[in-house]
Amino acid sequence: MPPRAGPVERIELELPGQVDCEIVGYTVRDNSPVARGQRLPRWARPSLILRGREVLNVHTARHLKPGDHVYLFTSPGKVPLLDRLFAGAREIPADDVLLYGDFALTPDVTAGWVAEMYGQPLAVENAQTTLAELFRAEYRDDIEIGDRLAFGSLSLIVRDMQDGHIAQVGLALEPLPDSRPRLPLFQTGGEMRAAFSRLWARIRS
Repeated sequence: MPPRAGPVERIELELPGQVDCEIVGYTVRDNSPVARGQRLPRWARPSLILRGREVLNVHTARHLKPGDHVYLFTSPGKVPLLDRLFAGAREIPADDVLLYGDFALTPDVTAGWVAEMYGQPLAVENAQTTLAELFRAEYRDDIEIGDRLAFGSLSLIVRDMQDGHIAQVGLALEPLPDSRPRLPLFQTGGEMRAAFSRLWARIRS
């Protein structure tokens, strides 16, 4: 049988006050984009990596290797994108529509222009705010390629950066169901430890 292309495991989580969330597990395929060095957006970084008998995180693992078992906290809407990164067979281009949006805009475009062009609601006092300023307001100085913001019914995505500054912003006309500014996934450290304990029990059973 051909290897399964999607997640090998999905565990639904029920956390008070949180959006729908799952722990999704993949076995990294040898021809997948991540095995070939594809840069991972912030939201697609594994929380746990199993390599043989070793338990690693994204810092100790350095680079993902074929055969690694990776587990991520994510929302159901992002699973198709994770499939392409961890289990897909095709290289992902820098202008991939699903990951980086339908169109590329310069970071000095104003929120008012986007709202007017695409029929999105916007308060008058925010009309002159640039797209770069929107991302800085949310992510401060910690902006990375692939970071996303909701803009009405659209998504804004950091598509390229140069010297620490946003060089291009992608505009997605059909955003992921959960595309929005960052929200803390766990309210407490205890909830995170409990979720990992449930995951570890599943893995070892």
